[in-house]
Order: sequence, then structure tokens, then C-alpha cells
Amino acid sequence: MSHLCESALAALELSDHDRMLRIRSSPWIWYPRAAEILEALNDLFTHPKSHRMPNMLITGSTNNGKTAIARAFIKQHPTISEPEDEADVVPVLYIQAPPVPDERRFNAVLLDQLRIPHKVNERADRMAQQFLHMAPKLGVRMLIVDEIHHILAAPALKQRAFLQLLKYFGNELLIPIVAIGTEDALYALQSDSQIANRFRPAVIPEWKFNGDFLALLRSFEETLPLKYPSDLTEVKLASRIPSLSEGLIGEIGTLLKTAAMFAVRSKDEKISLSLIDKLQWAEPSQRRIRASQLVS
Repeated sequence: MSHLCESALAALELSDHDRMLRIRSSPWIWYPRAAEILEALNDLFTHPKSHRMPNMLITGSTNNGKTAIARAFIKQHPTISEPEDEADVVPVLYIQAPPVPDERRFNAVLLDQLRIPHKVNERADRMAQQFLHMAPKLGVRMLIVDEIHHILAAPALKQRAFLQLLKYFGNELLIPIVAIGTEDALYALQSDSQIANRFRPAVIPEWKFNGDFLALLRSFEETLPLKYPSDLTEVKLASRIPSLSEGLIGEIGTLLKTAAMFAVRSKDEKISLSLIDKLQWAEPSQRRIRASQLVS
């Protein structure tokens, strides 16, 4: 059982049902690019306060691990809740940008995430001042805004107003802001040259068949509680996975977890090329085409 890490080895003692639950909740896999971005995030987090705080844009394709990296960073700097304290300490405030870049809705999301009461129909500027007043008291040291590409759903004027609001919060609080989004986020931030200059892009590329990818597969295999080695780095099997996943780490994880659960049900207890074929896996682009055909 040398192909398994300690926790996966212990999971072999579970029932098949519980083992499949364990497979679904397999731990997040570390890889070099993620480690580099996490290091950069920690550098931002500890940056001394200045009148021009550095910011970051984490960008890449959909389902390629952007939010997973943010969550791993938040685990390193979690919200602190103490019974004797009046409020939580929130060193990293994580929110999702609203589907449409509306200032009032964005401010409401900020206040809700910090559990700050506010009127439903409160004016945007008053909510902004409420956030600026309370954020330092709650220990906010970094703001992460996910799905930043949503701002492209609005006219150019509203896009600029939303970006100006982000810049205003960063300037007033003297905290770094991290934006997360697809490649479209680059276009969104380019609409304001001052904003674009402040956000250093950190791109997550798609995976290709190389040494780093084989190391990733070895890490996955160690976490999947199967009785027999799958040898995921075997050339024919390993080279099939990038095409089926289109190089997206979220797809790679889902594919391998689905295959591992199938291996448990079928009693194969390992992932093989023939087992992958039985899944009849459709690539993400194929699924999008089928979905669009159904809608039309």
C-alpha cells in the first residue's frame, strides 16, 4: 500500500459507501503554481501600509483552481471567533462580485459578509461609509473579490464606477485587494488604466503533459483510497487525462474522483485506461456545446 498517503491508507478500513464519501472530499492538492501564488498572497498580506498598496489579479480559465487557491489562503488566515469578544476578527474578507456591478449591492454584500446590520434600501454611499468605519475594527487586512469578470455585464460607465469604488476602498483602508476571475477579468480591469497598473496579474495556465503534471497525478493517486496502485503516471493513461480535462485542474480532480468511485463500485480498486473509457467522459467544451444545443 505504498501508493497511498497515511490518511488514504486509513480510509481503506471504511465501508465502500464511506470510502466513496472520502474520495469526494479528498484534500486539496498542492502544486508549484498554486504554491507560488499562495506565497505572493502572503507577501501582500504582510505588506506594510502605504498610500499605494499593491494588489493582485488571479486569472485563468473557468474551473482551473483560482477559487481553491483563495480558499487555501483563507484557511491560513481564518476568521477568529472568541465567545468573550463582541465581534469576529476577519483578517481576510472574501466575497463574490454581484452578477451585475451595482455599487449598492456590492456594499451590501460586504456588510452582510461582516455581519454588519444595514437597511435593505440604504443608500450606497452610506453603506460604503459604514463598511469603511467597521472594517478596521473587525481586523480586515485584505479584501478578496471573486468573479470580478461579472463587471463586464454592465455598460462601460458602471464598470468604471465599480472599479473606482474598489480603488477607493483600498486607498481609504490601506489594504491590498485581490481580484479573481477568468481571462475576461483582464479586459475588465484594463478599462481603467490606474486600476490596471495596481493589479499585478497571476495567471494559472492549463495543464500540459510534462513533469509537473506527472507530479500532480502522483499526488492525486496518494489521496485516493484504492486498494491497488493505479499508476496514473503510466504514459498512455497519463497522456489521456489532459485531453479529457482540457488541462483544467478542477476537471482533472472531478475526473479522477469519478473514476475512483467507479473503481470502488466495480471492485476494480484501481483506475485504468479501460475504466476511464467506461466513464464515457465528455470534455468541458463538448458539454457546453450540448448545453447550448438544448437551450436553442
